[in-house]
Amino acid sequence: MLGDNGLGKTTLLNIAIGMLPADTGSINPDPHGLTIATCPQDNMVRPKNLDDFATDWSPGTMRVRNALHIGDDWPYRYETLSGGETKRLQVACTITARPDVLVLDEPTNHVDGETRKAIVEVMRQYQGIGIVISHDVALVDATCARCVIFERRHTSGRNITAISTYDGGYTQAHELMTSRLRGDEESIRAARQEVTRLRSAQAQRHQAMQSAYARKRNGWKIDRKDHSALDHHKWIEKQTDTASGAAYRQMNKRLERAQRTLDSLTVAAKRYDGDIWIDIRPSNRKELLHLTEGIIIFGSGRMTSLNDAARTPTQSILHADGHQWKVAHNPGMSGEKPRMPGVAIPKLSIGQQDHIGLTGANGLGKTTVMNALLDSMPEDLPHCRVRNARRCWPPSPSSTPIRISCFLTKRRLRANCASSCCAWAFLTGLS
Repeated sequence: MLGDNGLGKTTLLNIAIGMLPADTGSINPDPHGLTIATCPQDNMVRPKNLDDFATDWSPGTMRVRNALHIGDDWPYRYETLSGGETKRLQVACTITARPDVLVLDEPTNHVDGETRKAIVEVMRQYQGIGIVISHDVALVDATCARCVIFERRHTSGRNITAISTYDGGYTQAHELMTSRLRGDEESIRAARQEVTRLRSAQAQRHQAMQSAYARKRNGWKIDRKDHSALDHHKWIEKQTDTASGAAYRQMNKRLERAQRTLDSLTVAAKRYDGDIWIDIRPSNRKELLHLTEGIIIFGSGRMTSLNDAARTPTQSILHADGHQWKVAHNPGMSGEKPRMPGVAIPKLSIGQQDHIGLTGANGLGKTTVMNALLDSMPEDLPHCRVRNARRCWPPSPSSTPIRISCFLTKRRLRANCASSCCAWAFLTGLS
């Protein structure tokens, strides 16, 4: 199921699986007679069968565990997992429930490239009815045999939401949709030309009727005693009135049919691509965010000394090369030596106009580093609050919104950015 945000994909999905009643129509087969498993878009939602998954060591479940690299202890510490790890666990729990209908809402949100490939593979192995809502073109191409596309259409002077079904993945469906849109434009152009032609012909017929009426009035100039001329004029007028009136009525009917045809045609609604200007002035401070060299403990965000890492290596380490920061596995780990659950960082500093790229695999501490940086921000520094930033990083509870500093120059952003939080993450360089 594809389409812009807010067009009703999730609503239709909930109707299809029986979570919402339909106003009209029916669902076949009845969803209440099927086993349905749903993987929600929100990765903070705890899977209903998480406890069952924790103790399920069957061959099928083990294949999914291994494919998605699920740790044995993950089900017991769900609240401490990273965004990518919780998404992997959600997908695993949903697929191993062995449902008749598997529903996945944005299953590749929050995951890295390797995890995305693994999710695609386990989705391809599923043999039942599968429904996925996604903006991931490669995922849809790799897993879907049919696309239901929600789109805005323009008809009769207004925009409506229309749903069309195409065979194949996104690439094939997009080609078919593009071809259909071209055909729609040609059809509506031809219909408009036909309406214009008929209106012109109608005007000509109307002029003919007016001429006949004028001739009828001119008949009063004939000598009333000239009965032969009067009878001839009446016969001609009768024939003219009958023919012109019938032709005019016929033309009206043809014009009405052409107008109905034109009104029934739809074309893609216009899309307006613009810019968003955000007036943000640079701070007078040269350094806005600062972290000393040390170790950030996962979960708590507590800082500890690097001397502890000499005794117990950390799970991951942050490499800062200019504006490119990368979190990676700690190469110092070997054998069965215990690992400190944290990320080792060098001295970090962000200036008033720095753009920092923070990358790394899921579960290595990107969010931990970002939150530690935000926590180091002075309270008197102007900042904005972003809620529900689920597309950029694992969401914080609504009671503790993420703080992002407004310290950059005026920037121009594309209006079709996935969400406002992406825009702010781009501005601050903390994505």
